[in-house]
Amino acid sequence: MSMDPASLAIIGGVGWVGVLARNYYTEMAAIAVERSKREQKNEQERINREREQFDIVFQNLLTRVNEERDVIQALIQELRQIIHQSAEVDKEVLIELNQIRRERATYLPTNQWDGNERRSQYFCNTPPQQ
Repeated sequence: MSMDPASLAIIGGVGWVGVLARNYYTEMAAIAVERSKREQKNEQERINREREQFDIVFQNLLTRVNEERDVIQALIQELRQIIHQSAEVDKEVLIELNQIRRERATYLPTNQWDGNERRSQYFCNTPPQQ
């Protein structure tokens, strides 16, 4: 059985088209693999850049927090000093008040009136009760 030249040409053409198609799809697959590798590399670089940006922002926040903590600690220390100074002033005022009371007590008559009786004497014009 022999084939006529047209049939052989058709079979050869189909074979040639098959070879071309195989080469085309092989090249397309290689291009797709390369594209996928590039996209993966670009994505990894993007992730790394975002990670670096996050680290920078995070370090800045930590620095701010530490600065704020230092400010808060300084304010707390200053508040403690003010409270301590206020307590010292209160002690001094009490000492001075007691000293003034003692000085006034030396000028008062010997009959000991309490503060209410003296106040009523001066403001109500009533004689003190003895």
